[in-house]
Amino acid sequence: MVMETDEIVGKILDKLEEHDIVNDTLVIFMCDNGPTVTGKKILSNWGHSQWRLDLPESTGGPARTVELKGYKNTMGEASHRTPFLWRYPKKFEPRTIYEPKVQVSTVDIYATLADLIDYDLGCNEAPDSRSLLSYLETGEASYEVKKKPILTHAYTPGVESDLKNAAIRKENMKYIPGSEELYNIEFDPEENHNVFHKSWNPENNEDRIKFIAYLDDYMKDWLNHIDAREEATKRGRDQENCYPQFERFNWL
Repeated sequence: MVMETDEIVGKILDKLEEHDIVNDTLVIFMCDNGPTVTGKKILSNWGHSQWRLDLPESTGGPARTVELKGYKNTMGEASHRTPFLWRYPKKFEPRTIYEPKVQVSTVDIYATLADLIDYDLGCNEAPDSRSLLSYLETGEASYEVKKKPILTHAYTPGVESDLKNAAIRKENMKYIPGSEELYNIEFDPEENHNVFHKSWNPENNEDRIKFIAYLDDYMKDWLNHIDAREEATKRGRDQENCYPQFERFNWL
């Protein structure tokens, strides 16, 4: 499959070059999910691990190979750390961007494309999307990209137990409320050290308890407001009315 994908992408780039538009065409290569249930069979038959990832040197440590956890539709890192390549020679210099404290999402494509063509998004258009344009151009993330949280989920509205399949991410933190998991994924991308129950201050655990309670409320409100926002804004088509009750989810 990897060889086939490589060949197909190559044919697309060759065709763009043939028409002399390869430098003026944005190509985004991405994957919609991580390992599936066939991943173990693929590893056994062909030796290709869908969980293994080579990480470059960073603030999180030296260059190393890690084994991620998770499957498609779960909250493990393997489910969400997927290929995300942007090629646009006219605007972006070739570079590898890896900063563990800066998490990005395919949801960010919308705002990035709007920024690229100088289109001002309305308040109800892709409100969870953040522009990656400056990050791609300079390698330096904007304040919004650094600070605005990301929601990853395979969530079913109205099913409380499905909170285990929803996570909130910001900087180096990932929190999964339904299964009481909290990770510092800058230093622990393999999710071997769940710090949810770890006391931050042996003499006073109140700060941790209050922080977790705040995240729980924030997450539940965010998930509930996704449906309410979609209905109120006519799925983003309502361009005339902004709803301040949804703006609190821009920051955490």
